[in-house]
Amino acid sequence: MYNLLSAPLLFENHASMTQAGHAQVLFFKEICQHANLLFDFSNAYIAEINRICAMSAWDDLIANTKHFHVGGFR
Repeated sequence: MYNLLSAPLLFENHASMTQAGHAQVLFFKEICQHANLLFDFSNAYIAEINRICAMSAWDDLIANTKHFHVGGFR
């Protein structure tokens, strides 16, 4: 993939507004073995507010990523 794009591909976590978001952390743990995470703090916060996924569930992935995004949601 890197050769085709000539740049790293980053995948961003989503806001998890449905119960399907429970599996998001596990999904990203798998994906991050082959690609990079763009961690969006606002999306993780929304998931926690919606009681879908605690922010602390991302701790291992946050510790190993170099790319972050903070956006507004209001």
